[in-house]
Amino acid sequence: MSVNKVVHSYVTARPESADPDDVSRDAWNAEHVIAVPFGQCKLTFINATTLRLVPHKGNLLFIPGTAPFLFEIPAAGIDVDTTGLAADTTYLAYVSFDGMDLVLALSPTAHSTDANTGAEIKTGDDESVLVGTVRTTSGTQFANSALQRFVASWFNDEDEGMTAPATADRTTSTTGSFVEIHTELRLEFVTFANRAVSVTAHAKLFTDTNGKNISVSIGFDGITAEDTSASAFTTNAGESTANGCASITKRLSEGYHYATMLIRLDAGTGNGGVAGSATVGLRSTMQGRVRV
Repeated sequence: MSVNKVVHSYVTARPESADPDDVSRDAWNAEHVIAVPFGQCKLTFINATTLRLVPHKGNLLFIPGTAPFLFEIPAAGIDVDTTGLAADTTYLAYVSFDGMDLVLALSPTAHSTDANTGAEIKTGDDESVLVGTVRTTSGTQFANSALQRFVASWFNDEDEGMTAPATADRTTSTTGSFVEIHTELRLEFVTFANRAVSVTAHAKLFTDTNGKNISVSIGFDGITAEDTSASAFTTNAGESTANGCASITKRLSEGYHYATMLIRLDAGTGNGGVAGSATVGLRSTMQGRVRV
């Protein structure tokens, strides 16, 4: 969770004194300093074409390059739609003040830390403050589902679960190396670099060849296995030999990622894979938790 603070001093009504040793002015300043969060707000998914920045635990937003610096977010929130966006593209969400209203906009421009205040701003533009990140789908829409967590708030982020089930048996004949067993077992999400992502592969493992091992692991953005795995040894070909469970928690780079289930068969194995089903509770799944 972001807990950045900005200090704002009220000094216009301070006592005046001609005595340079009079500390009343400093005392007044010290007693009239308040601390407020950089962002009392949260970027939220509304529907496939609308995102909304809503007040959260207050309604103030700090924009370092625009006086009066602290702005009130309307109770109804601030919306942005998919107009002008490209498919399968990751954007950052920024808020600025146009002289009349707060404006929420999506941009591919990276963010950076404002040297004067510590706030995250659009690089080169301290009048636009970061509030989140989003990725569009292949249909140029927004998404927030158990399979795709494509909206993440910079402020007031919370844990959100993910699930990708095997709806049918998924098999491979590749041996000796890990392969992605099926794309339906992908968990897709966007994240910021300071956040941990947790993923678990729950696999009902089987092969068609006796005396062979089958292993399950997890890959991020490809088929390179993470340092986690579970294995089963086939004693009855064609049957589910064991429930394998591999888990990992790590921090990834900022942006779009996916986690997927990887399977490895021993050399000499004919086919193997994970059991799937249309029935909840009777199938292999990928489970995850991300901060959004």
